[in-house]
Amino acid sequence: WNSIRAIANYTVISGGFSNTVEGAAEYSVIVGGCRNAIQTNADYGAIAGGGWNTIQTNAKYGAIAGGFSNNIGTTAHGGAIGGGYRNAIQTNAGYGAIAGGYHNTIQANAGYGAIGGGGSNTLGTAARYGAIAGGFKNTIESNVDYGVIAGGYYNTIEANAEHGAIG
Repeated sequence: WNSIRAIANYTVISGGFSNTVEGAAEYSVIVGGCRNAIQTNADYGAIAGGGWNTIQTNAKYGAIAGGFSNNIGTTAHGGAIGGGYRNAIQTNAGYGAIAGGYHNTIQANAGYGAIGGGGSNTLGTAARYGAIAGGFKNTIESNVDYGVIAGGYYNTIEANAEHGAIG
């Protein structure tokens, strides 16, 4: 029930159920789990297990270590999600990383951002090089470069702030 679709050269699915590597996602691997997908042209993608995880079209070098319903968006090159539940690196948020937790989001164009874990934390649109270490409902809003929140809950660095930090 696993499938490797047309022209996905040098690709491996080693187990699980209903996993898919789509066309031209060369050198990609899904180790196991259920209903995981590496979409078209997501070369060098890797999903280690879990379920309903997706590396979307053209998100080259993406990696999801496991968990459930995690997503690396279109052209989010080099994105990495360590696990957890419903974490997302959105479109063009290249080289972003979410270590785990649940419902954490690096929004579109927020390249090089990181969320360490916790829940419902958000790195806003085009908030580049930001980091949220963990906690709950912490937010670095849109267009904040180099913002840092060390943890806690309900902390916010407001939109367009320059180099904000909450520690």
